[in-house]
Amino acid sequence: DDQQRQISKLQEMIKQLRLENNQQTISHKSERAEATATQSSLNEQQMNALKQENEKLKLENSKQNDTISKHNEEIMKIREEHLMDKQKFAMTMMDEMNNLREQLKLIGKQQLIYEQQLRQKQQSQQEQNQSQQNGTYFGRFW
Repeated sequence: DDQQRQISKLQEMIKQLRLENNQQTISHKSERAEATATQSSLNEQQMNALKQENEKLKLENSKQNDTISKHNEEIMKIREEHLMDKQKFAMTMMDEMNNLREQLKLIGKQQLIYEQQLRQKQQSQQEQNQSQQNGTYFGRFW
């Protein structure tokens, strides 16, 4: 009988220990679940923060790309204007060179005319001088 009580007590103690062990296991599992839930919550918060940061970076990148595109458009416009200015300058210079060429031709023609007139004058003066000399020479003999 005494042994029966001891066995019963031991069985009761084993049940109690098992119950405590189960309660501890449940407690540990509950703590792990809470920790996992907390970690999951933190992970979600971190993921949300990362998503927000990613969205901000995308927006900033988009703005920078827009700015770069605008600058590239401005550069292209400036290049086109520069090319147009160069073409205008080239055309103006070509016109100016043509005008100068024409003026040089005109000056050359005027120089030839002047030289012809000068020769004609000189010839005419020489002829006058010769005829005066001849007239004087022939006039002595007569």
